[in-house]
Amino acid sequence: MKVLLYNILFVLYSICALCVKERNNGFPKRGEGRYLFGRNQMKSQDIEKNNKELSNKMDTQDSKQYITYLYHSSICQYCSKVTSMLENNDNVEIIKFKENNKIEDFGKFTKPIVVLLKNINKENSLERSIFYEELKRKGKKVQVPALEVNNIILFESDEIIKFYKKLLQKVSNDDKSSLQNRGNIKNDQKKNNSDYDNDYDNDDNNDDNDDDDDNNYNNNNDDGYDYHTS
Repeated sequence: MKVLLYNILFVLYSICALCVKERNNGFPKRGEGRYLFGRNQMKSQDIEKNNKELSNKMDTQDSKQYITYLYHSSICQYCSKVTSMLENNDNVEIIKFKENNKIEDFGKFTKPIVVLLKNINKENSLERSIFYEELKRKGKKVQVPALEVNNIILFESDEIIKFYKKLLQKVSNDDKSSLQNRGNIKNDQKKNNSDYDNDYDNDDNNDDNDDDDDNNYNNNNDDGYDYHTS
């Protein structure tokens, strides 16, 4: 009975450790201060905790497709909160990224926003995958969900959701702009074709006038004289 209770408490503790929205700055080592991995130390891969800063960096990019990585855990409710927001969206492609996968394995993506899921656990177990150590190395701590895009790490589920919403809006605006540009091109083509038709009609009218002039010339010279006799 004690062993069963211990196992239950261990599982609950593990889930809380993974999913809690940490207000401290990482997990300190034994004997070290709580703020060992403070904000000033978290410089690996230009980590951005602030959604606004990350979004501003993305705004400067003129890209047709955005590849993002989402570190998550299958036993994390905050991770499900993010993925649920992205599911069933026509502009989002969600793919499970396995330990032995490479980005080249997936070929060409078809949607403007790609979300590659990296599970820090092996399936639904508590056993760690290689992505656990990968996130720890890049983010200087293990906290999920964690977003990686263009070598920038963003923590906190609410901040990640804000980022994706802004990115979806950007993609939607780009689509509208693209449709408008295609419409303008079609209108220009129609206008050019119309101008060509008008020019062609004018040429026909000029040809008809020339034919009339030739007929008048022949009629005026039809007076019984042969101008070609020797």
